[in-house]
Amino acid sequence: MIIKNAKIVTSSGLEDGEVEIENGKITRVGKSIVGEKAFDARGLVLMPGGVDNHVHIEKDYLKVRTDDTVEESTIASLFGGTTTVVDFSFSENFYSRVNKFQGRSYVNFHFHVIANSYSQSLEKIKKDGFETVKFFTIPYANSPPGNMGDLASILEKGFSVMVHAEDWDLISTLISRMGKGGSELHLKSRPEESEISMALKISYLARMYNSKVLIAHVSSPQTLEIPGLMYEGTLHHIFLDPSYYSKENGYLYVTSPPARGGMTEKVEKFDMISTDHNWFNRKTKEEHKYFPDLVPGLPTVELRLPMMLTYFVKKGLPLWKAVEMNSINPAKFNNLKTGEIKEGYSADIILYDFNEKWIINSRELHMADWTPFEGFEILGKVRYAFLNGELALDNGELLGVKGRLIRSC
Repeated sequence: MIIKNAKIVTSSGLEDGEVEIENGKITRVGKSIVGEKAFDARGLVLMPGGVDNHVHIEKDYLKVRTDDTVEESTIASLFGGTTTVVDFSFSENFYSRVNKFQGRSYVNFHFHVIANSYSQSLEKIKKDGFETVKFFTIPYANSPPGNMGDLASILEKGFSVMVHAEDWDLISTLISRMGKGGSELHLKSRPEESEISMALKISYLARMYNSKVLIAHVSSPQTLEIPGLMYEGTLHHIFLDPSYYSKENGYLYVTSPPARGGMTEKVEKFDMISTDHNWFNRKTKEEHKYFPDLVPGLPTVELRLPMMLTYFVKKGLPLWKAVEMNSINPAKFNNLKTGEIKEGYSADIILYDFNEKWIINSRELHMADWTPFEGFEILGKVRYAFLNGELALDNGELLGVKGRLIRSC
């Protein structure tokens, strides 16, 4: 099949072009490609499907479970132009979580390995096509916070690492000295100094071992100035600020780390934009509305690409940079052969219509019963999505195509 008459996002701008697809792969990119079957993309912008490097789907935490299913969150992903999600699984029983997505996901899926120290199991999992480690400097599930020695043990073995960087010693001290209260206490208990100080330590190790280290969900503009690291931004840290925690329903907007503001003008410093998607409905959030029992996490997987494309257009920034952040760089971090309109790559492609304007309304989305971005204006919509070369989204109609497990190459 040949996608014809599209405007393709390139490093030089929008260019007229055609894309040939065979056996789920992109086989040619150019002009005047001859073939029997054609898909007319006239008036639409062609770009690689999004790669969301940070999602938590159908996830059991210690005190709560997310309110989604694999099916629901991956359908929302597809409607938002994301064709690959990267979730997480502990090195112990790693494949039990991987298997949860098999036959159920409507987009392709990959996994980071959660580990707070080096073990031989990491080598085995890496050889099987999962090369990135998620490291926590705070408690996660039943695991204690990892320290710098633990991180060094992983980096010295050559792994790429994604780090949740907060100083748990400082945070736990502050929490122990605060009573029960509203969501504004969550912000006070996790000051930006907690992230900055931890990122500085991690930066030294990253440079010492010449390692690829990504700081997850960066919340402080000062963190972005630390050398030797990669940086992941999220919608909530870019577009929300501390005023949301002062609202009557401020508990809805709680994330860890919290939104601090000051990030909207720093977007170009990020290497990638992810969601840190956690689908919690209102009821779940309301059941844990008081500090320190708040439930952090926001449902955002459907809005990442539309919100970031809107931001780039309104700021007059090149769309290519948005494609790098939302597709190319997250795919490269995980060593996945997707996220680019290039011969030999998986034919995960979206066609975007910039001619439509709409206002975010939670009732019209495919996720949760609320959204933190209610009322935001969006430029454009995903009209069509191809997954492994198959048309999966047809002008707003879900066609039932399922995704597959993809491995690092």
